[in-house]
Amino acid sequence: MTRNHLALDLGAESGRAIVGSVRNGKIALEEIHRFDTGCTVLNGHSVVDVYRIYEEILESLKKYRRSMGSELESVGVDAWGSDFGIVDECGNLIGLPFFYRDGRTEGVSAIIESSIGYRRLHELTNHRRTQTGSLHQVIAMSRDEDKSLRNGRAILFIGDILNYFLSGNICSEYTVASYSQMFNVKKGAWEDEVFDAFRIPRAIQTKIVKPGDSLGFLNAAIAAASGLEAVRVIAPAAHDTGDAVLSVPSEGGEWAFISSGTWSLLGIECDAPIVNDRSFEWNFSNSGLAFGKILFKISIAGLWIIQQCRKAWKEIGIELEYEEIAVLAGKSEPFKALIDPEDSDFFNAANMPEAIGRFVERTGQAAVDVRNVGQIARIVYESLALRYRQGIEMVQEAAGKKIDKIHIVGGGSKVDLLNQFTASATGLMVIAGPAEATAIGNVMLQAYGCGELASLSEIRRMVRESFPRKVFEPLASDAWRGRYEQFLRICKEA
Repeated sequence: MTRNHLALDLGAESGRAIVGSVRNGKIALEEIHRFDTGCTVLNGHSVVDVYRIYEEILESLKKYRRSMGSELESVGVDAWGSDFGIVDECGNLIGLPFFYRDGRTEGVSAIIESSIGYRRLHELTNHRRTQTGSLHQVIAMSRDEDKSLRNGRAILFIGDILNYFLSGNICSEYTVASYSQMFNVKKGAWEDEVFDAFRIPRAIQTKIVKPGDSLGFLNAAIAAASGLEAVRVIAPAAHDTGDAVLSVPSEGGEWAFISSGTWSLLGIECDAPIVNDRSFEWNFSNSGLAFGKILFKISIAGLWIIQQCRKAWKEIGIELEYEEIAVLAGKSEPFKALIDPEDSDFFNAANMPEAIGRFVERTGQAAVDVRNVGQIARIVYESLALRYRQGIEMVQEAAGKKIDKIHIVGGGSKVDLLNQFTASATGLMVIAGPAEATAIGNVMLQAYGCGELASLSEIRRMVRESFPRKVFEPLASDAWRGRYEQFLRICKEA
């Protein structure tokens, strides 16, 4: 009998309900529901309406029942990191979680540097400097004397909140807690020194569970309303990147990965955290993965820039799918201009194409037409590929490893143009796919938690045998080498 698992995979732009199962040694997937997850503006702040997302999850359960029957082995939710809610002593969520791009964290970096300092913070949490992180948001709450901190009894991240709504189990999954900058990855526990340094109540430190752990059964009322029988709630990697890395179809060697989506997360899988002068200087983070592995990575702006360009173009009547944008980029002039994807102007620009135009102008490059979709997109793709090269070089030096191939997984792995640019810019073979990496990892950890799979190697073998991959070899590397020097100069001078 086929045992189905329902993966609720939430990105900062959209969410999907995907049914997965293991059949004859291969993974089968079917998407049954898709919905928006974008933030809402409330009282002048960007917040995440988790109740609306919860309603979409309930609709996903009902759609499963209508199309596949009453038997469902398990369900589990993953989401982006950083954002969280606080639960009170009665188990009620206090307010709505703030979105990590909300402006309330302005000034927090100075608070950190003047108290514990980022160097000590990196030693304790093995994490990076970032104004989008959970800790920055919590410090802003502490600074503003937010009552929810004083009244709180548990911090739950987005995936944790929704798994709690489904199961009634108040806990935080290891991979997303370790991403919070309040967790000591080496100890595998919350870091009291960080809590005390910023007057964060230790009372909100939540019980930790591991990927694949059972959280109990689906709430009886939810199951009855959905027409489902007893359904286990299994914790996947609640941080979506943890699921994506699990799905890298590695066959050995020294490989790096890029989880390509709204963010591009570039790094390697390790057995222990890497903490040294380079990891601090270059802003690397170490966070937890399934099966005791550690994720050593840097975060790059990624396809957020393209997403925001598409939004701006749509507002002026230019409506294109991402595939159409990539086609136009492929036909546009090479190396017309370059940008630094990490520049603060691109963090939350009101109009992204115009922000690109301003960057090009102030760095002394030839002016570009911000309405020229293909040209702007090509500038972004080429700049991302060069940033990936810089990231690979940093990983190699900080970790003391020589990378011989790059695995690109996630939605961005479908952008062949960017994959080819990445191979050419880095001089390394790129293996692209699977695109549904996060959902695959979620399903696999549910299957592991239900006793169907036994190890990481078994999961990766199954991924290799179940999903096609594309290989991209470097082309025109000499031209890219010259542009890399230009890219580094622009980033330094911007």
